[in-house]
Amino acid sequence: MSRGARIALFVGLGLVLLVVGTCGGVYAWFQLNADRLAEQGKAAMHDGAHFGGGQEAPVCVSEALRRLTQGDLGIVGEATNKVFLESCLDVAKRPAGFCDGVPPRDQLIASATWALARCEALGHGGSQPCTRLVGAIQESCLER
Repeated sequence: MSRGARIALFVGLGLVLLVVGTCGGVYAWFQLNADRLAEQGKAAMHDGAHFGGGQEAPVCVSEALRRLTQGDLGIVGEATNKVFLESCLDVAKRPAGFCDGVPPRDQLIASATWALARCEALGHGGSQPCTRLVGAIQESCLER
């Protein structure tokens, strides 16, 4: 076996071990934190439903955006905030035009363009967390 082939083999094995180790670590982390994550999700659902009662949908969006800007939420914090917004929108009143122009989820380019424009209109242009958050608006509008 040539020297180059051995190097390629060791690099390949190293990458495989890295991927397996990373996947195992992520799996173990979720197993250790499953109960806490479930509780956070339930609390976010409750908070969103409680906050959205008697409110209009744009108030829910404003509150979720405010929470989004309260420091670095990370992946779990963003997901919890999205659950809050989904629950809030489920019970909030929808003003006329709130869902105008929302594209179907299967139109990926239109969805991405809409999310960018919506975040820009909300004063959060260029914010990837915002584009992920407004996905809850899209889902909510398409469900009703």
